[in-house]
Amino acid sequence: MEFLEDLYYLIRDSFYYLRLYGFLYLIRCEAYLKKVEQNIWITTNAHSRAADEKYEDGKLLLHFAASSSNLEIVKLIFNAYPQAVAEKDKDGQLPLHFAARNSNLEVVKFILDANPEAAAEKDNYDRLPLHEAVCWSNPEVVKFILDAHPGAADEEDDQYQFPLHIAANNPNLEIEVIKLILDANPKAAKKKDIRGWYPLHCAELILNLDIVKMIFDAHPKAIVDKDWEGIFPFRFSGFKTKNFMKVEQFLLKATVRVNRWPLSAKVIQRAWRECRYNPEYNMCEKVLVNNIKTVCPDLLQDLN
Repeated sequence: MEFLEDLYYLIRDSFYYLRLYGFLYLIRCEAYLKKVEQNIWITTNAHSRAADEKYEDGKLLLHFAASSSNLEIVKLIFNAYPQAVAEKDKDGQLPLHFAARNSNLEVVKFILDANPEAAAEKDNYDRLPLHEAVCWSNPEVVKFILDAHPGAADEEDDQYQFPLHIAANNPNLEIEVIKLILDANPKAAKKKDIRGWYPLHCAELILNLDIVKMIFDAHPKAIVDKDWEGIFPFRFSGFKTKNFMKVEQFLLKATVRVNRWPLSAKVIQRAWRECRYNPEYNMCEKVLVNNIKTVCPDLLQDLN
């Protein structure tokens, strides 16, 4: 198994050096990657079972290769053992799960073309390749996987999270990903996960106003619906960043607009109580009061 471990590090390092040196050292990277490819070609040919032997956690070489961004390495290993595209590791993940997570379109296309059914395969945690793809915000990869399995947008994992929940949790998310998921499953914004969270609960935390607005428009009533612990999408944590203030003010306005009395008062009262537990209470209270004065001044009289 030693040669498998050597191959694993070769594949991993090819991705590492590409990130480390970037385009300034592109020639050096290309020379290094060619060396990696030659070593893999020699190893897979010198050991007839190299590509179909599994590592400790059940992974094949193709799983590791799919985690890189080097299509040539993927092709070399695939040619040595084509059946690898349909084999799972101990977590039940296919090479496509790894490729989707790495968000390299060319690698995803190659693996999915070799095994079209992989887009509908769940791992041991009921996660589809789409669940992995939305974590890394490449709209092209998300669209390609959705085209292969449109129903993936309406599939939940073992935490009852739909792809929209996971996408809404991504702080680096591109808004096009949200559009793709909602187009494939317009009801996704109405789904709750194991915590009782709507995607709007998740979106509130990433501080992207455009994404918050898009998810809110898909299901406005979520703004006044509590999770299992009684938490509304509008929460106050006292962040002083400009983006947070924009998101907070929008959610505050939306709360009042959707259901002004009496539920909106209850939502804001809870936010008021939560802000008292913040170490910077005086600052939090001032910010919250200013927002309430701006959005709904008549609610101030209900706050104790």
